[in-house]
Amino acid sequence: MKYWISIFCFLISACVEAQSPILTADKSEILIGEPLTLKFEITNNTHTPSQFFIDSIPHFVVINDTAWQEQKNNSNIRFRQLILTSFDEGNWLIPPIKIGNTSTNAIYVKVRFSMGFSASQPYHDIKDIENLPIRPSGLKWIYFLMVSLFFIIVIYFIFKWRTLSNQKENISKTTPIIVDYYQYTLDEIEKINHLKNNPPLYIEKLIDLFRNYIFHETGIQSLQQTTHDLAEQLKKYFIEEDEYKKLKQNLSITDLVKFAKLDITSSSVAQIQNEILSGINSIHQFKNKKSTEE
Repeated sequence: MKYWISIFCFLISACVEAQSPILTADKSEILIGEPLTLKFEITNNTHTPSQFFIDSIPHFVVINDTAWQEQKNNSNIRFRQLILTSFDEGNWLIPPIKIGNTSTNAIYVKVRFSMGFSASQPYHDIKDIENLPIRPSGLKWIYFLMVSLFFIIVIYFIFKWRTLSNQKENISKTTPIIVDYYQYTLDEIEKINHLKNNPPLYIEKLIDLFRNYIFHETGIQSLQQTTHDLAEQLKKYFIEEDEYKKLKQNLSITDLVKFAKLDITSSSVAQIQNEILSGINSIHQFKNKKSTEE
């Protein structure tokens, strides 16, 4: 009885030891040079992982080789993982690997070129850089053009620098430093009185002086605004409502003169001038009163 029990235990252990190893690949088709992962697994085998593989596999190159083991359900599982690649086009067989009386399965892998590549086409090798002869006459012309261009650039920058310097000097000599824009505006309005015989030109100059004064006294930029928009922003600078309404009305008339070519009499021109001067005075008084209060 003990004899048969011993034989039974031996057969069970032999079956366990002889479990077939497993060989798997993560791909069945790769491009030339693309990596392929090959994984070997065997359970309850006495062979060490380094004994599981031959040194090389035909048509393939081993890039990396890793071995380890794990314990699962009282079983010792040994692993070995190879990362391969191939530079040979074709359908290749990774042969079975024998371990004792058992062997792995065989794996077929197709290695191909990328799309659009044809091995039947002639090979286009990279050519060396060829030295082209340079004619002496052509080289002289290149030197001449480079030197000429250099002197042209130098002369241009010298001329530009002198022009800017002269402009700065002229501006510093001709541009007055205005401190009192109120008095300056009154003087300038006095200077354009000789243009009253040409009402459109006089009105244009008068409104430009008024806008310039408004900008320096209040900070309101009105060059891109109509006189109506400008009048709306000036309302807060007038203490008397009637003065503001008169100024607004006369500013509207100036728009008609400028854009609608309205003909006006000399008396109307004088009235517009008086209302503009009155508006300047009102804004000046408002600014002085505000400065005194502060």
